[in-house]
Parts: sequence; structure tokens; C-alpha cells
Amino acid sequence: DFTDAANRAKSAGYDIVEIHAAHGYLLNEFLSLLSNKREDSYGGNIENRCRLILEISSDIIKKVKIPLMVRISADEWCDGGWNLDDSVYLATELRKIGVDAIHVSAGGNQPSPKNAPKLTPLYQVDYAKTIKENVGIPTIAVGIIRTPGEGEALLHGGVCDFVAYGRELLRNPNLALYAAKELDKQDAIFNSYIRAFK
Repeated sequence: DFTDAANRAKSAGYDIVEIHAAHGYLLNEFLSLLSNKREDSYGGNIENRCRLILEISSDIIKKVKIPLMVRISADEWCDGGWNLDDSVYLATELRKIGVDAIHVSAGGNQPSPKNAPKLTPLYQVDYAKTIKENVGIPTIAVGIIRTPGEGEALLHGGVCDFVAYGRELLRNPNLALYAAKELDKQDAIFNSYIRAFK
């Protein structure tokens, strides 16, 4: 159960937990009309489809007392599917119950959504900006953010409050060290690593 998992994470020393409710996984399936065909209090209208994630989030906040982020797919890119307006609604409800930040991605259950944008640098960051501006909750932007400079520009431009690097960390596991150099924050690099940057 999600609350038990959050409690284990807290016991292991983590400072924050994130619920993954994006990319076609279980909680995302509840949100989308394309996958949620239930006829009970967890299906149908948007309030019902959001109910499970709100219950889980509320339970973690009340029982585990650890900062909580929720990762969502802001848009499924499919006609009749979950969209940005739905995401603004969900983020508003999550903020009301005390969720600390929304990690904003996109995509869903469909393997090749016909409305998907081209995968270009920064292609998803406007979703984070829209949610931040409309909901007033800190957001995390993701989506082919390749360099520390790009991430820094998003932060300083007010697009988001945090930047998530995914595939770039796979390509360069020392990204944080290179970011310190690129952003002239070398005082943040451990002394034993400094020689690698000279």
C-alpha cells in the first residue's frame, strides 16, 4: 500500500516521497476516461476519477507526515483523454489537501498517441508553467532538459520551481558536478573532485 511504502521511505531516511500517477501506470489509469470505465465512486466524472489519488495522498500526509510530491501526466495527447484542464483541476485538489509539489510530465496509456508533440528540447515544460500559474503550487518541469543552463533558465524564468533530469543523467551520471562547473558553482564540488575539472 502507498502509505506503508511512504512510511518505509521515511524510516529509511528519505526527506520527501513522490507518488507516480503518470505514464499509464495504475493511478493514471484511474484518471483517464480512456482507461477508467468504472461505474462506481471511482469512475465517471472527474471528481470520482481523482478520488483514489486524493485519498492516497491525504492518507500519506496525515499518517506519515512527510513532504509529498505527485507526478502526473498533464496531457495524454489523445482525443477524449486526460488533458491540461483536467490536470489543473487535479493539481488544485492536491494543493488543497496539502501536497507540496506537482511533477509535471505527459503521456499516458496509448502507445502512439496521435496528438503527441515532436520530442524536441523542453517540449513539456509549458505544462509545468501552466499548472504553477493557475494553481499556485510548486512544479517540477521535465522533458528533454539537456543542460544545466537550460534548467537554470527555466528556474530563473519562473517556468517551474524544480527541474528533473532523466535521460541526461543516464547519459552523464556526473551531471551535478558538470552543472557546478557550468554554473560557476565550483565551491559546491567536493575537494577530491576538483582536479577532474582543471
